[in-house]
Amino acid sequence: MATSIVFEQVAVLFIFSIIGYILAKAGIINKQHSKLLSVLMVYVFMPAKFFKTFAGNFTAEYISTKYNLLLISLAILIVLVIITKQTAKLFSRDHYERNIFQYSQTIPNFGYMGYVLAEAIYGEPALLNIMLFGLPISIYTNTEGYRLLTGTGKFSLKKIFNPMFVATLIGCIWGLFGLSVPSIANSVLTSASGCAGAVSMLLMGIVISEQKLFSLLTDIRIYIMTAIRLFVIPAAVGGVLYALFGREITTISLMVFAMPCGLNTIVFPKLVGKNCKIGAGLALVSVIGSLFSIPFWLSIWG
Repeated sequence: MATSIVFEQVAVLFIFSIIGYILAKAGIINKQHSKLLSVLMVYVFMPAKFFKTFAGNFTAEYISTKYNLLLISLAILIVLVIITKQTAKLFSRDHYERNIFQYSQTIPNFGYMGYVLAEAIYGEPALLNIMLFGLPISIYTNTEGYRLLTGTGKFSLKKIFNPMFVATLIGCIWGLFGLSVPSIANSVLTSASGCAGAVSMLLMGIVISEQKLFSLLTDIRIYIMTAIRLFVIPAAVGGVLYALFGREITTISLMVFAMPCGLNTIVFPKLVGKNCKIGAGLALVSVIGSLFSIPFWLSIWG
């Protein structure tokens, strides 16, 4: 079951990226349109997704019984950040490229792919656990991750307090106080958040169309990074967690850390006009690789 679901979800994502590629190659979509999609992602679709997720699930009662997931996830994130900051230096001398490689090793595509797979395979109760496990990573993504992919590497409050981080923060507060979301607002949030995955893949296809495909697929660094993202990190995280905590928490971690490279290496840089070539290559190759890696890890620890 897991294999068929993975193939189906990846196929859906690929269809949207192919549509974006074809539209761009046909001249129907241009660079201005792709920046507009990026703006919509950062200012509308992704904030809606994060607010809806945390406003509906981040309750005091739930956290009181599952807080260990937060602590474990935070510990893994800290270790990865420390290690990847150093290993990224092996991939490039360019400061911005290092940021791309560091982010890609640290942050997987758990939001668009992991959550979807988790719900389809294990059901809604398991999905809530995975969302909580992914909270520290979501906060890192929308703060330090956003800064790495859009800035010069210098600290900036303006970049830290971006729409996605603010939406996450408000969503957490909303959930803790047990506030209800009006039905109309909930419908808007559901519709907007549902666009995030499709739009991000359309954007990926557009960005790929702007590159020379041959040079994109012949960069050996992309394949090394994909192997690290899909096999080395899941093996390390899964092996340690299985030894310490058993199968349940290991499975939860896989639905986050066994996912392919995050698409924000395309979405965030495109917003500020930075080069998305490496990010597009990592997204493309790692999504293809995940067809084989995700079923493999689920067959061991799923």
